This record gives sequence, C-alpha cells and structure tokens, in this order.
Amino acid sequence: MLKKIVVRIIRYCGLPFLVRELIQRNKVTIIYYHDINAQSFDDHLAFLKSRYHIISLQDYLAGNTVNIRNRLIITFDDGHIQNYSLLPVIKKYNVPVTIFLTTGIIGTKKRFWFLIRELDSETKKYCKESSDVERLELLSTRFSYSDDRESAIAEALTADHILEMSGYVDFQSHTVTHPCLPKCTDQKAGEEILRSRQDLEKLLNKRVNSLAFPNGDYGEREVNISLNAGYTCLLTAEFGFNREIENGPLLKRISTNDTPDINELGLRVTGIWRMLKLILKKD
Repeated sequence: MLKKIVVRIIRYCGLPFLVRELIQRNKVTIIYYHDINAQSFDDHLAFLKSRYHIISLQDYLAGNTVNIRNRLIITFDDGHIQNYSLLPVIKKYNVPVTIFLTTGIIGTKKRFWFLIRELDSETKKYCKESSDVERLELLSTRFSYSDDRESAIAEALTADHILEMSGYVDFQSHTVTHPCLPKCTDQKAGEEILRSRQDLEKLLNKRVNSLAFPNGDYGEREVNISLNAGYTCLLTAEFGFNREIENGPLLKRISTNDTPDINELGLRVTGIWRMLKLILKKD
C-alpha cells in the first residue's frame, strides 16, 4: 500500500510530464509486454494514447515518423496464447502493435521453457547463465522438458490466431525455441535466428525484418549472425530511448512488466521507475 501511494504521488507531481516534454519529446520510446490481460491492456492504451503518438515499428524503420513528437512503439515478446484476446482492444484503439514470435512453439502444445511451473528463480537464473547444452540437460532431468515435447495445454498463439491478427498486428521474429543465444553454439545460434525468419515469412507471405533477442541477451556474434540472416532491426532489453534508426540496427526498450497499475506504468514508460530502482538499489 505504501509503495502504491508513493508511486501515485510521483506520477501526479509533474515529473512524468517533464520527462515526456524534455527528454522523450524528440526520441522514440519502445515498450514491451509479454502476457498482459485484455482489461489491463485496454487501460494501458487509454492512458498511453492520451500522452504519446503511438506509431508502428515499420513506419519508424522506414523513416516516416521523423516529424512526430513523443513517439511510442508497442511490442510484445514470445507470442503467448492470451495475446489473441487483445485483438478487440487493438481494434478498439486502432493502434499498431508488433509481436515477436517464438516460431517453434506457435501452433503447437510445446512449452515455453521459462514458464515451467516448478522452475524457481534460482534455477531459472542458472539456466540463463549456463551453456545451452547444460540448460537443456537440467530441464530434461528435473522437469522432463525438451524443445520438441508437447504438454496438454497450448501456451502459444496458433497459426489461425496469427493470420487473423495479421491485418492489425505486425509479427516479427523471436527465434525458434527462445534459447539464451550467447550460450548457444555458433551453429544453433545461426539456426535459431535464420529459421525463425524463414518460418514467419512462409506463414505470413511477407518480409520479416526485425528480431527481438530472447531475454535481451546478445553479443557481437549474435548481431553479426542476425544481420547476415537478413534482419535490419534488432531489439534488445536494454533500457533507454531511441533516436532515428540511421544510428544503427540495435534498439532499446522499456519493460512494462505487464503491470496492471496505471500509476506504475506512467513511471515505467518515462524511465522514472528505473531511476527509482537505481536510487533504492532494489529490483
């Protein structure tokens, strides 16, 4: 309760307005979600549309939004099945949205490895820090997981969902199985990055030009592989605002953490939330 009161006070003290007008005004803010519910997303869009000009990733990449102030791009990672329930909200507010799909999971009942119910935070951290071989071995031994094994319930969007949404949503790449790319061999990293683009282009019959790195993890190798695979835009999980795309293919993003709290969203999208975390040195 105290946290909510403090967040509300900061939101209404005028600081978010100053950040928007003095820092974000001539830059591009890219936010990302994962699995937010429809009602919360409706609340978010009502809030965001009243404060930002929501633009599409593709218009930004094409240089069509240079003269627009307070630009905001909305993205989602993974392709969770609940994303389909957001389509009426997207239509209602008529806003462009980009969803980065894990192509090996869509249309199946395969699991997102990081959503295994019994996977505690320490084990998940170990998985992200270990080699890809070690990660898969641990997940197989302890949770009977493999990239090809299906469960009883679908966790990802289906091909029919994607095709229905494609008139309103820009679908781009998020690899095939959502590994930690820097922990993969050269061969697997290359296959994950290239095949996901090929899968999507076959499904959608359109050019796929953007990749969001799973977990935000990447290095020089992953950038080079991605560019050689035909991507022209690479999205990270690094915090920050963006200038024009001519400054390079790597784009920064801000996490919404799928928060249902509009006051928290207001601080997150302006970067104030991150500033408070750094000051308080809390996660």
